[in-house]
Amino acid sequence: MKLKIPLYIAGVINLLIAVFHLLFWHLFNWNAELTRLSAINQTIVQLLDLAVAYTAALFGYISLRHATDLLHTKLGHTMLFLMGLFYLLRAVEGVIIDGLHNVPDIIIFLIGLGVAVLYWIPVWFSSKIEASVSTRPV
Repeated sequence: MKLKIPLYIAGVINLLIAVFHLLFWHLFNWNAELTRLSAINQTIVQLLDLAVAYTAALFGYISLRHATDLLHTKLGHTMLFLMGLFYLLRAVEGVIIDGLHNVPDIIIFLIGLGVAVLYWIPVWFSSKIEASVSTRPV
């Protein structure tokens, strides 16, 4: 049960990130701001934002609903590693592209690192991994 706690925390954070991304149109006045971009770039920005929202929602659902599977299967450990890598890459990319010039930049960077660590903690400390599906008799 203890190793599920980081997954539950990461799951809730992911759901909050999904909602946050769905609010970008309102929060950042995209109706006015995106008109400065070409039509194709407007579309790309909006579709990528929705893709991040869907990805975060899926990560949240998987983390909250399938924590046991994530903890006790090889596929689960692979998913945990990859979800953590997603957030680590997001944190590093933010620094490379935008830097750490203000408090929101630092908060987003720390959230990315924090979520990555939350996903990796169970992998580091879990020793029970059941046989993968591919090794089960048919």
